Amino acid sequence: MNRKTRGMSLVIVIALLVPILSIGIQNIADTSSIWIVYTESPDESMTLAAHTFKDEMISVGCIIRETTLDQVDCIPKNSDAIVVVGHGFENGVVVTDGALTWDSLYDMIEKRSPSIIIALACYSPSIPESRIFGFMGEIDAEAGAIIGIWYLSQLLGLKDIDSNLFDRAIEAQKALTHPLSRVVYFVHGYFGDSSEFDDMKEYLDLMGLRGEDGLYDAYYDFSYFDAFGISDILMKNLLHQVTTISDYANIFAAMLIRNHTPGTQVNIVAHSLGGIITRQMLLQNRTHLEAAGIDFGTIITFGTPHLGTYLANENNLLASIVILLPLLPYLQYWPSPVFYSVYPGSDFMNNLNDEPESYSDGIRWFTAAGHDALPSALLYLLHHESSDPVVGISRAKLSFAQEAPTFLNLSHSALIKDTGAVFPSIETWLRFDVDSDGDGLNDDMETYKYGTDKYDWDS
Repeated sequence: MNRKTRGMSLVIVIALLVPILSIGIQNIADTSSIWIVYTESPDESMTLAAHTFKDEMISVGCIIRETTLDQVDCIPKNSDAIVVVGHGFENGVVVTDGALTWDSLYDMIEKRSPSIIIALACYSPSIPESRIFGFMGEIDAEAGAIIGIWYLSQLLGLKDIDSNLFDRAIEAQKALTHPLSRVVYFVHGYFGDSSEFDDMKEYLDLMGLRGEDGLYDAYYDFSYFDAFGISDILMKNLLHQVTTISDYANIFAAMLIRNHTPGTQVNIVAHSLGGIITRQMLLQNRTHLEAAGIDFGTIITFGTPHLGTYLANENNLLASIVILLPLLPYLQYWPSPVFYSVYPGSDFMNNLNDEPESYSDGIRWFTAAGHDALPSALLYLLHHESSDPVVGISRAKLSFAQEAPTFLNLSHSALIKDTGAVFPSIETWLRFDVDSDGDGLNDDMETYKYGTDKYDWDS
Protein backbone atom coordinates (compact mmCIF):
# COMPACT_ATOMS: atom_id res chain seq x y z
CA MET A 1 0.00 0.00 0.00
CA ASN A 2 1.40 3.39 -1.02
CA ARG A 3 2.07 5.47 2.08
CA LYS A 4 2.33 8.60 -0.05
CA THR A 5 -1.40 8.35 -0.69
CA ARG A 6 -2.88 10.94 1.62
CA GLY A 7 -4.05 9.04 4.65
CA MET A 8 -5.40 6.08 2.68
CA SER A 9 -3.67 3.64 5.01
CA LEU A 10 -4.06 5.75 8.10
CA VAL A 11 -5.12 4.10 11.31
CA ILE A 12 -6.66 5.82 14.27
CA VAL A 13 -7.33 3.62 17.26
CA ILE A 14 -9.44 5.10 20.01
CA ALA A 15 -9.27 3.27 23.31
CA LEU A 16 -11.79 4.57 25.73
CA LEU A 17 -12.83 3.83 29.26
CA VAL A 18 -16.56 4.29 29.68
CA PRO A 19 -17.15 5.01 33.37
CA ILE A 20 -20.04 2.75 34.32
CA LEU A 21 -20.97 3.52 37.90
CA SER A 22 -23.62 2.09 40.17
CA ILE A 23 -25.74 5.13 39.45
CA GLY A 24 -25.40 4.87 35.69
CA ILE A 25 -23.17 5.86 32.82
CA GLN A 26 -21.54 9.26 32.90
CA ASN A 27 -20.89 11.51 29.94
CA ILE A 28 -17.22 11.18 29.01
CA ALA A 29 -16.93 14.92 28.37
CA ASP A 30 -17.58 15.59 32.06
CA THR A 31 -14.13 14.36 33.18
CA SER A 32 -12.39 13.14 30.03
CA SER A 33 -8.64 13.11 29.52
CA ILE A 34 -7.58 11.76 26.12
CA TRP A 35 -4.10 10.69 25.07
CA ILE A 36 -3.01 10.76 21.42
CA VAL A 37 -0.24 8.24 20.73
CA TYR A 38 1.80 8.35 17.50
CA THR A 39 3.19 5.02 16.29
CA GLU A 40 6.03 6.82 14.47
CA SER A 41 7.14 10.37 13.72
CA PRO A 42 3.92 12.01 12.48
CA ASP A 43 3.70 12.95 8.82
CA GLU A 44 1.13 15.23 7.18
CA SER A 45 -1.74 12.72 7.15
CA MET A 46 -1.13 11.61 10.74
CA THR A 47 -1.06 15.23 11.89
CA LEU A 48 -4.26 15.99 9.98
CA ALA A 49 -6.08 13.07 11.61
CA ALA A 50 -4.86 13.95 15.10
CA HIS A 51 -5.71 17.65 14.76
CA THR A 52 -9.18 16.88 13.39
CA PHE A 53 -9.85 14.64 16.34
CA LYS A 54 -8.33 17.05 18.87
CA ASP A 55 -10.25 20.10 17.68
CA GLU A 56 -13.63 18.40 17.97
CA MET A 57 -12.99 16.77 21.35
CA ILE A 58 -11.49 19.92 22.88
CA SER A 59 -14.65 21.77 21.85
CA VAL A 60 -16.69 19.56 24.21
CA GLY A 61 -14.34 20.01 27.16
CA CYS A 62 -11.94 17.09 26.76
CA ILE A 63 -8.29 17.45 27.82
CA ILE A 64 -5.89 16.20 25.13
CA ARG A 65 -2.33 14.98 25.72
CA GLU A 66 0.15 13.54 23.20
CA THR A 67 2.92 10.95 23.37
CA THR A 68 4.57 8.20 21.31
CA LEU A 69 3.92 4.47 21.19
CA ASP A 70 7.20 3.61 22.94
CA GLN A 71 5.99 5.70 25.90
CA VAL A 72 2.51 4.16 26.08
CA ASP A 73 3.31 2.42 29.38
CA CYS A 74 3.65 5.87 30.96
CA ILE A 75 -0.04 6.57 30.36
CA PRO A 76 -1.95 6.04 33.61
CA LYS A 77 -4.12 2.95 33.70
CA ASN A 78 -7.85 3.50 33.28
CA SER A 79 -7.29 6.73 31.37
CA ASP A 80 -10.43 7.93 29.63
CA ALA A 81 -9.21 7.56 26.06
CA ILE A 82 -6.15 6.62 24.06
CA VAL A 83 -6.00 7.59 20.38
CA VAL A 84 -3.28 5.76 18.46
CA VAL A 85 -2.44 7.44 15.16
CA GLY A 86 -0.32 5.73 12.53
CA HIS A 87 -0.28 4.06 9.10
CA GLY A 88 -2.23 0.80 8.97
CA PHE A 89 -2.19 -2.06 6.48
CA GLU A 90 -3.97 -5.39 6.19
CA ASN A 91 -2.04 -7.17 8.95
CA GLY A 92 -1.10 -4.37 11.32
CA VAL A 93 0.33 -0.89 11.77
CA VAL A 94 3.67 0.73 10.87
CA VAL A 95 5.91 1.70 13.81
CA THR A 96 9.29 3.43 14.00
CA ASP A 97 11.36 0.25 13.74
CA GLY A 98 9.06 -1.85 11.55
CA ALA A 99 5.49 -2.97 12.12
CA LEU A 100 3.14 -4.38 14.75
CA THR A 101 0.35 -6.84 14.13
CA TRP A 102 -3.18 -5.79 15.06
CA ASP A 103 -3.12 -8.28 17.94
CA SER A 104 0.11 -6.81 19.31
CA LEU A 105 -1.20 -3.27 19.02
CA TYR A 106 -4.48 -4.15 20.69
CA ASP A 107 -2.60 -5.97 23.47
CA MET A 108 -0.49 -2.88 24.16
CA ILE A 109 -3.59 -0.68 24.42
CA GLU A 110 -5.54 -3.20 26.50
CA LYS A 111 -2.72 -3.27 29.09
CA ARG A 112 -3.72 0.30 29.92
CA SER A 113 -7.12 -1.16 30.93
CA PRO A 114 -9.49 0.77 28.66
CA SER A 115 -13.06 -0.35 28.13
CA ILE A 116 -13.23 0.21 24.40
CA ILE A 117 -10.93 0.28 21.40
CA ILE A 118 -12.17 1.84 18.19
CA ALA A 119 -9.90 1.17 15.22
CA LEU A 120 -10.60 3.56 12.37
CA ALA A 121 -8.32 1.88 9.88
CA CYS A 122 -8.10 0.08 6.61
CA TYR A 123 -8.70 -3.61 7.25
CA SER A 124 -8.75 -3.13 11.03
CA PRO A 125 -10.48 -6.08 12.70
CA SER A 126 -13.45 -5.71 15.02
CA ILE A 127 -13.82 -7.87 18.14
CA PRO A 128 -17.12 -6.72 19.68
CA GLU A 129 -16.93 -9.03 22.69
CA SER A 130 -13.65 -7.30 23.62
CA ARG A 131 -15.08 -3.88 22.79
CA ILE A 132 -12.75 -3.52 19.82
CA PHE A 133 -14.36 -1.84 16.83
CA GLY A 134 -12.58 -1.43 13.50
CA PHE A 135 -13.06 -0.38 9.89
CA MET A 136 -12.93 -2.43 6.70
CA GLY A 137 -11.23 -1.32 3.51
CA GLU A 138 -9.17 1.84 3.08
CA ILE A 139 -9.75 5.18 4.76
CA ASP A 140 -8.78 8.81 4.29
CA ALA A 141 -7.10 10.52 7.26
CA GLU A 142 -9.63 13.27 7.87
CA ALA A 143 -12.56 11.02 6.98
CA GLY A 144 -11.47 8.44 9.52
CA ALA A 145 -11.15 11.02 12.28
CA ILE A 146 -14.60 12.51 11.58
CA ILE A 147 -16.34 9.14 11.45
CA GLY A 148 -14.54 8.10 14.62
CA ILE A 149 -15.66 11.24 16.44
CA TRP A 150 -19.26 10.76 15.33
CA TYR A 151 -19.29 7.08 16.32
CA LEU A 152 -17.77 7.96 19.68
CA SER A 153 -20.30 10.72 20.25
CA GLN A 154 -23.21 8.31 19.65
CA LEU A 155 -21.73 5.56 21.78
CA LEU A 156 -21.18 7.90 24.71
CA GLY A 157 -24.12 10.24 24.27
CA LEU A 158 -22.01 13.38 23.88
CA LYS A 159 -24.66 16.09 23.60
CA ASP A 160 -22.40 19.04 22.77
CA ILE A 161 -20.79 17.54 19.67
CA ASP A 162 -21.23 19.62 16.49
CA SER A 163 -24.79 19.04 15.25
CA ASN A 164 -23.50 18.93 11.66
CA LEU A 165 -21.10 16.10 12.46
CA PHE A 166 -23.47 13.46 11.05
CA ASP A 167 -23.53 15.20 7.66
CA ARG A 168 -19.75 15.54 7.79
CA ALA A 169 -19.47 11.86 8.69
CA ILE A 170 -21.60 10.89 5.70
CA GLU A 171 -19.41 12.91 3.35
CA ALA A 172 -16.32 11.40 4.97
CA GLN A 173 -17.80 7.93 4.69
CA LYS A 174 -18.07 8.35 0.93
CA ALA A 175 -14.28 8.62 0.84
CA LEU A 176 -13.94 5.01 2.00
CA THR A 177 -13.49 2.32 -0.63
CA HIS A 178 -15.18 -1.05 -0.16
CA PRO A 179 -16.66 -3.46 -2.71
CA LEU A 180 -20.39 -3.89 -3.26
CA SER A 181 -21.80 -6.15 -0.59
CA ARG A 182 -24.91 -7.64 1.02
CA VAL A 183 -24.77 -8.26 4.74
CA VAL A 184 -27.08 -9.55 7.47
CA TYR A 185 -27.21 -8.03 10.96
CA PHE A 186 -28.58 -9.91 13.96
CA VAL A 187 -30.05 -7.81 16.79
CA HIS A 188 -30.92 -9.41 20.13
CA GLY A 189 -33.70 -8.56 22.56
CA TYR A 190 -34.10 -6.91 25.95
CA PHE A 191 -31.71 -9.06 28.00
CA GLY A 192 -30.22 -11.09 25.16
CA ASP A 193 -26.79 -11.35 23.61
CA SER A 194 -25.36 -12.08 20.20
CA SER A 195 -24.69 -15.75 20.99
CA GLU A 196 -28.45 -16.39 20.82
CA PHE A 197 -28.16 -16.37 17.03
CA ASP A 198 -25.25 -18.84 16.76
CA ASP A 199 -27.44 -21.83 15.89
CA MET A 200 -29.41 -19.76 13.40
CA LYS A 201 -26.23 -18.60 11.63
CA GLU A 202 -24.91 -22.15 11.51
CA TYR A 203 -28.15 -23.32 9.90
CA LEU A 204 -28.08 -20.50 7.33
CA ASP A 205 -24.47 -21.35 6.48
CA LEU A 206 -25.44 -24.99 5.96
CA MET A 207 -28.08 -23.74 3.54
CA GLY A 208 -25.41 -21.81 1.64
CA LEU A 209 -26.57 -18.25 2.31
CA ARG A 210 -23.14 -16.80 3.12
CA GLY A 211 -19.89 -16.88 1.20
CA GLU A 212 -18.51 -16.47 -2.29
CA ASP A 213 -21.34 -18.44 -3.88
CA GLY A 214 -24.02 -17.34 -1.42
CA LEU A 215 -26.46 -14.47 -1.41
CA TYR A 216 -24.73 -12.65 1.45
CA ASP A 217 -21.12 -11.67 2.03
CA ALA A 218 -21.04 -11.46 5.81
CA TYR A 219 -22.97 -11.64 9.07
CA TYR A 220 -22.70 -9.00 11.79
CA ASP A 221 -24.09 -8.66 15.28
CA PHE A 222 -25.39 -5.46 16.81
CA SER A 223 -25.41 -5.70 20.59
CA TYR A 224 -26.09 -2.55 22.55
CA PHE A 225 -24.68 -4.35 25.59
CA ASP A 226 -21.39 -5.09 23.78
CA ALA A 227 -21.19 -1.41 22.87
CA PHE A 228 -20.98 -0.60 26.58
CA GLY A 229 -18.96 -3.66 27.60
CA ILE A 230 -21.80 -5.13 29.66
CA SER A 231 -22.69 -8.79 30.26
CA ASP A 232 -23.87 -8.90 33.88
CA ILE A 233 -27.65 -8.92 34.29
CA LEU A 234 -27.63 -6.17 36.92
CA MET A 235 -25.51 -3.92 34.71
CA LYS A 236 -27.85 -4.60 31.79
CA ASN A 237 -30.71 -3.36 33.92
CA LEU A 238 -28.68 -0.29 34.94
CA LEU A 239 -27.96 0.46 31.29
CA HIS A 240 -31.70 0.34 30.54
CA GLN A 241 -32.20 2.80 33.41
CA VAL A 242 -29.90 5.49 31.98
CA THR A 243 -30.19 5.10 28.21
CA THR A 244 -33.10 5.13 25.77
CA ILE A 245 -34.16 3.17 22.72
CA SER A 246 -33.28 6.25 20.68
CA ASP A 247 -29.73 6.07 22.06
CA TYR A 248 -29.44 2.40 21.07
CA ALA A 249 -30.82 3.23 17.62
CA ASN A 250 -28.22 5.95 17.06
CA ILE A 251 -25.42 3.61 18.10
CA PHE A 252 -26.74 1.05 15.59
CA ALA A 253 -26.74 3.67 12.84
CA ALA A 254 -23.22 4.71 13.84
CA MET A 255 -22.08 1.10 13.53
CA LEU A 256 -23.51 0.90 10.00
CA ILE A 257 -21.71 4.11 9.02
CA ARG A 258 -18.48 2.79 10.51
CA ASN A 259 -18.68 -0.64 8.87
CA HIS A 260 -20.03 0.11 5.42
CA THR A 261 -19.84 2.42 2.43
CA PRO A 262 -21.88 3.14 -0.71
CA GLY A 263 -22.98 -0.06 -2.41
CA THR A 264 -23.93 -1.94 0.76
CA GLN A 265 -27.31 -3.56 1.33
CA VAL A 266 -28.12 -4.19 4.99
CA ASN A 267 -30.57 -6.94 5.97
CA ILE A 268 -31.67 -7.46 9.57
CA VAL A 269 -32.95 -10.34 11.70
CA ALA A 270 -34.17 -9.03 15.05
CA HIS A 271 -35.71 -10.51 18.17
CA SER A 272 -38.07 -8.73 20.56
CA LEU A 273 -36.70 -5.27 21.52
CA GLY A 274 -34.16 -5.64 18.71
CA GLY A 275 -36.98 -5.09 16.23
CA ILE A 276 -38.05 -1.89 17.99
CA ILE A 277 -34.46 -0.60 17.98
CA THR A 278 -34.23 -1.44 14.28
CA ARG A 279 -37.39 0.51 13.47
CA GLN A 280 -36.30 3.46 15.60
CA MET A 281 -32.94 3.44 13.82
CA LEU A 282 -34.77 3.72 10.49
CA LEU A 283 -37.08 6.43 11.80
CA GLN A 284 -34.17 8.54 13.03
CA ASN A 285 -31.47 7.76 10.48
CA ARG A 286 -32.70 6.09 7.28
CA THR A 287 -32.56 9.28 5.22
CA HIS A 288 -28.97 9.92 6.31
CA LEU A 289 -27.90 6.31 5.82
CA GLU A 290 -29.34 6.15 2.32
CA ALA A 291 -27.61 9.44 1.53
CA ALA A 292 -24.44 7.57 2.44
CA GLY A 293 -25.33 4.78 -0.01
CA ILE A 294 -26.44 2.22 2.59
CA ASP A 295 -29.67 0.52 1.52
CA PHE A 296 -32.00 -1.86 3.34
CA GLY A 297 -33.32 -5.08 1.80
CA THR A 298 -35.12 -7.49 4.15
CA ILE A 299 -36.02 -7.02 7.81
CA ILE A 300 -37.30 -9.99 9.82
CA THR A 301 -38.61 -9.66 13.38
CA PHE A 302 -39.66 -12.27 15.93
CA GLY A 303 -41.70 -11.47 19.01
CA THR A 304 -41.20 -7.74 18.55
CA PRO A 305 -43.85 -5.60 20.31
CA HIS A 306 -44.44 -3.46 17.22
CA LEU A 307 -47.69 -2.18 18.72
CA GLY A 308 -46.46 -2.38 22.31
CA THR A 309 -46.93 -4.94 25.08
CA TYR A 310 -49.32 -4.64 28.00
CA LEU A 311 -46.71 -6.33 30.18
CA ALA A 312 -44.93 -2.94 30.15
CA ASN A 313 -47.83 -1.10 31.83
CA GLU A 314 -46.32 -0.02 35.16
CA ASN A 315 -49.74 1.18 36.36
CA ASN A 316 -51.47 -2.16 35.77
CA LEU A 317 -51.73 -4.30 38.91
CA LEU A 318 -51.79 -7.58 36.97
CA ALA A 319 -48.69 -6.59 34.99
CA SER A 320 -46.93 -5.65 38.22
CA ILE A 321 -47.80 -9.01 39.77
CA VAL A 322 -46.61 -10.90 36.68
CA ILE A 323 -43.26 -9.10 36.87
CA LEU A 324 -42.79 -10.54 40.36
CA LEU A 325 -43.49 -14.12 39.25
CA PRO A 326 -40.79 -16.46 37.87
CA LEU A 327 -42.62 -16.98 34.58
CA LEU A 328 -39.76 -15.73 32.42
CA PRO A 329 -35.97 -15.48 32.90
CA TYR A 330 -34.84 -12.42 34.88
CA LEU A 331 -38.39 -11.03 34.88
CA GLN A 332 -37.78 -9.24 38.16
CA TYR A 333 -35.06 -7.17 36.44
CA TRP A 334 -37.23 -6.04 33.54
CA PRO A 335 -38.68 -2.79 34.95
CA SER A 336 -36.85 0.21 33.45
CA PRO A 337 -37.65 3.32 31.40
CA VAL A 338 -36.72 1.35 28.27
CA PHE A 339 -39.17 -1.42 29.17
CA TYR A 340 -42.01 0.93 30.10
CA SER A 341 -41.56 2.92 26.89
CA VAL A 342 -43.00 0.03 24.84
CA TYR A 343 -46.39 0.16 26.57
CA PRO A 344 -49.24 0.62 24.03
CA GLY A 345 -50.15 4.29 23.87
CA SER A 346 -46.86 5.58 25.26
CA ASP A 347 -45.38 8.67 23.63
CA PHE A 348 -42.56 6.55 22.25
CA MET A 349 -44.85 3.94 20.67
CA ASN A 350 -47.21 6.59 19.30
CA ASN A 351 -44.30 8.33 17.59
CA LEU A 352 -42.87 5.07 16.24
CA ASN A 353 -46.22 4.07 14.73
CA ASP A 354 -47.19 7.47 13.35
CA GLU A 355 -47.00 6.87 9.57
CA PRO A 356 -44.49 4.00 9.86
CA GLU A 357 -44.55 3.40 6.10
CA SER A 358 -42.70 6.72 5.70
CA TYR A 359 -39.48 5.13 6.97
CA SER A 360 -40.29 1.49 6.10
CA ASP A 361 -41.20 1.76 2.42
CA GLY A 362 -39.16 -0.24 -0.07
CA ILE A 363 -38.05 -2.77 2.54
CA ARG A 364 -39.24 -6.38 2.56
CA TRP A 365 -40.75 -6.89 6.02
CA PHE A 366 -41.53 -10.22 7.68
CA THR A 367 -42.94 -10.04 11.22
CA ALA A 368 -43.54 -13.24 13.18
CA ALA A 369 -45.33 -13.91 16.47
CA GLY A 370 -45.22 -16.86 18.83
CA HIS A 371 -47.91 -18.64 20.85
CA ASP A 372 -47.11 -20.50 24.06
CA ALA A 373 -50.41 -22.04 25.14
CA LEU A 374 -50.20 -22.37 28.94
CA PRO A 375 -48.61 -19.02 29.89
CA SER A 376 -50.70 -17.40 27.18
CA ALA A 377 -53.86 -18.63 28.91
CA LEU A 378 -52.59 -17.38 32.27
CA LEU A 379 -51.94 -13.90 30.86
CA TYR A 380 -55.00 -13.63 28.61
CA LEU A 381 -56.58 -11.02 30.90
CA LEU A 382 -53.46 -8.88 30.54
CA HIS A 383 -52.94 -9.09 26.78
CA HIS A 384 -56.64 -9.52 25.82
CA GLU A 385 -55.48 -12.11 23.28
CA SER A 386 -53.16 -15.07 22.91
CA SER A 387 -49.47 -14.32 23.37
CA ASP A 388 -45.98 -15.74 23.56
CA PRO A 389 -46.57 -14.60 26.56
CA VAL A 390 -44.47 -11.40 26.51
CA VAL A 391 -46.17 -9.97 23.41
CA GLY A 392 -49.72 -10.41 22.14
CA ILE A 393 -49.91 -12.08 18.74
CA SER A 394 -51.51 -9.16 16.90
CA ARG A 395 -49.05 -6.71 18.47
CA ALA A 396 -46.03 -8.55 17.07
CA LYS A 397 -47.09 -7.90 13.48
CA LEU A 398 -47.02 -4.98 11.04
CA SER A 399 -49.84 -4.39 8.58
CA PHE A 400 -47.44 -3.75 5.70
CA ALA A 401 -45.37 -6.91 6.25
CA GLN A 402 -45.28 -9.28 3.30
CA GLU A 403 -45.78 -12.22 5.64
CA ALA A 404 -46.75 -12.23 9.32
CA PRO A 405 -47.13 -15.82 10.54
CA THR A 406 -47.76 -17.10 14.06
CA PHE A 407 -45.56 -19.98 15.19
CA LEU A 408 -47.49 -22.25 17.55
CA ASN A 409 -46.07 -23.86 20.67
CA LEU A 410 -43.12 -21.48 20.74
CA SER A 411 -42.41 -19.13 23.63
CA HIS A 412 -40.92 -15.66 23.32
CA SER A 413 -37.33 -16.86 23.73
CA ALA A 414 -37.82 -20.08 21.72
CA LEU A 415 -38.78 -18.12 18.61
CA ILE A 416 -35.14 -17.69 17.58
CA LYS A 417 -34.11 -21.23 18.54
CA ASP A 418 -36.59 -23.35 16.59
CA THR A 419 -35.04 -25.44 13.83
CA GLY A 420 -38.31 -27.02 12.73
CA ALA A 421 -40.32 -24.09 11.40
CA VAL A 422 -38.54 -20.82 12.21
CA PHE A 423 -35.09 -21.42 10.71
CA PRO A 424 -36.46 -22.61 7.33
CA SER A 425 -38.76 -19.55 7.28
CA ILE A 426 -35.81 -17.22 7.85
CA GLU A 427 -33.91 -18.87 5.02
CA THR A 428 -36.91 -18.47 2.71
CA TRP A 429 -37.38 -14.82 3.63
CA LEU A 430 -33.69 -13.98 3.21
CA ARG A 431 -33.82 -15.58 -0.25
CA PHE A 432 -36.97 -13.69 -1.24
CA ASP A 433 -36.42 -11.44 -4.27
CA VAL A 434 -37.39 -10.94 -7.91
CA ASP A 435 -35.50 -11.45 -11.17
CA SER A 436 -36.56 -8.51 -13.32
CA ASP A 437 -34.58 -9.42 -16.44
CA GLY A 438 -34.99 -13.21 -16.20
CA ASP A 439 -31.27 -13.95 -16.33
CA GLY A 440 -31.31 -16.29 -13.34
CA LEU A 441 -29.82 -13.76 -10.91
CA ASN A 442 -32.14 -11.96 -8.53
CA ASP A 443 -32.15 -8.18 -8.54
CA ASP A 444 -30.31 -7.73 -5.25
CA MET A 445 -27.53 -10.10 -6.34
CA GLU A 446 -27.04 -8.09 -9.53
CA THR A 447 -27.06 -4.75 -7.72
CA TYR A 448 -24.99 -5.54 -4.64
CA LYS A 449 -22.82 -8.53 -5.58
CA TYR A 450 -22.05 -8.33 -9.29
CA GLY A 451 -22.71 -4.66 -10.08
CA THR A 452 -24.74 -5.55 -13.19
CA ASP A 453 -27.98 -4.03 -14.51
CA LYS A 454 -30.94 -5.87 -12.97
CA TYR A 455 -33.13 -4.83 -15.92
CA ASP A 456 -30.71 -5.87 -18.69
CA TRP A 457 -30.33 -9.59 -19.38
CA ASP A 458 -27.11 -9.03 -21.33
CA SER A 459 -25.32 -6.85 -18.73
